[in-house]
Formats: sequence, C-alpha cells, structure tokens
Amino acid sequence: MIQRICLAVFALALSFNGLAQENLNKYKYILVPKQYEFQKRPDSYQINSLHKFLFEKAGFETLFTDDAYPDDLVKERCLGLTSKIVSNPSMFKTRFTVELYDCYNKLVYTSNEGTSKIKDYKKAYNETLRKAMAELIEMGYEYDPGLTTDVVAEKAVEETVEATEVIAAEKLVPAKKVEEEVKKEVVEETKPVVEEAAKVAVPVAVVAVEEEKKEVEKVVEEKAPSIEGKYNIDMWGACKVVKKGDGYAVVGGDEDYEFATITPTSNPSIFMIKKTGFKQVQILELDAEGNIKIDTANGFKTYKKL
Repeated sequence: MIQRICLAVFALALSFNGLAQENLNKYKYILVPKQYEFQKRPDSYQINSLHKFLFEKAGFETLFTDDAYPDDLVKERCLGLTSKIVSNPSMFKTRFTVELYDCYNKLVYTSNEGTSKIKDYKKAYNETLRKAMAELIEMGYEYDPGLTTDVVAEKAVEETVEATEVIAAEKLVPAKKVEEEVKKEVVEETKPVVEEAAKVAVPVAVVAVEEEKKEVEKVVEEKAPSIEGKYNIDMWGACKVVKKGDGYAVVGGDEDYEFATITPTSNPSIFMIKKTGFKQVQILELDAEGNIKIDTANGFKTYKKL
C-alpha cells in the first residue's frame, strides 16, 4: 500500500514538473531587475549578475530590465517573463525563492526554496540562489515558437475582456464619460500653450542632462581600472589579459596560447569568462585595485594583478 502511494506521489510530481516545463517553453526571454526589494543597492553581492548567469545556464535568453530589448520583444512584451527573488531570512538561515511573472504580472512559476547556513553574506547568497535555481536548470527548458501563439492568444483575450468591461462601465455610468469629454476639451485648449513652453524648456533640459552624463562617464572611465595586464592564474601560470575584438583574451606560454575569452557586461566591473574547450561560462569581477575574482564552485577566487 505504501509503495503504491509513493509511486502515485512520484508520478504526480513528474506530471507537475512536465507541465511547468511546457508552460515556460512558451516564453523566449527572462528579464532580470538590477535590484530586488531586499537589496540596498543595484547588483549588491553580484546577486543580479549571478541570477542572469544561472538563467542563461538554464537555456533562457536573458536581459537586464534596463538593457535594449530585441525587436520581437519590443513588439510583443508577453514573450518575456520577469524574475523576482523573494527573501525569507530566519535567525540562522538565508532563504531564497525564485518567482517568474508574465506581462500581466501574473505568477507563472515558483521555485523550491534555497537555503544556506553560511554567515558570510556573499557566500550565503551565492549558495542559496544556486540551490533555488537548481530545479529550473535541470528542467531542460527549450523555447518552442509554436507555443508562443498561446501567449499571444491569451493576451488578445485579456485585452478583449478589458475593452468589454470598459464599454459596459461607460453604459452604466454615463457621468464618467461626460467627465472624460470635459477633460479632453481642457487638454485640447491648453495644448498649444504647453507645446510652446516645451519648445523652450526641453532643449535646455536635454543639453544640461547630456553634459552632466558626459562628465559622469568621463570620471567613471578615468577611475575604473583596466582588466588588461598580467596575472598569475593557477595552472596557467603567468598570463596576460589582452584586448580582442569587443572583449578580451587570456594568453600565456611561449606561443601566447589563448586559454580563455572574456566578455564585458553592462556593469564595467563584471565580465563573463569562458575557458577554451569548456562550455561553462563563469562570472569574473574586477575590483578597485585591478585584481580579478572568478566565480568557482567554492565561491569567488581572487587573482592579483602583477
């Protein structure tokens, strides 16, 4: 009897997992915020960069919410899901749950809870997030364009329902429609005045903002250390990080063999490194002294600039 119950529970779990995978296969993109509610500053402890990396490892096309969107996502926002990390810390544990929301802010996926007893925040967050994402990575996600039609159809139904509700409300409350017409007339009357003022104010504001932006970028560029230079990296020994196209390469030895490639991200101190012959991509962080830290299974390992 107990064996039958166990088999039934196992079969039910498999069916739920398959359903979750099929639902996620409808979506092409994951959008990762630069800052979650429990963070005091953007990408603190590299949580957001790690989250983006883990989604990419699971097979998703992943973007930060402030990145430039591809054309298909611009035209159809419902192709993407927005990620959220829910933090439920206890006295002795760090606890994370990962949630995914669709374009209507409806919850479509919740992960198992990841936990850690490590006291160091950075290591605890790293371990907790990896545990919370483990199921999603093992799920075997693969985007299916054929299922995208379901997402578009659901959006059309939602919009039709909303339009029907608006029409019904206007018929029941005609006074509201009258109020909207009055507001429209006031806007039309004041529009020429507002446009004329904007012609003067907007160019001045734009020039001021652009000048300030250039100054900030100049200061950041002057203070930011360069990743190019010499490092002593484990079994590779003395190596050089040199410019290669839009990114960098790690070379060394008598013949300047290329051991790895480094790709920049939107954060000037965060990079992605891929070792030659390996598929796995790791996070690389550049600190204020120009030293590099590479994400490993045991946390970040530091290599000082020579």
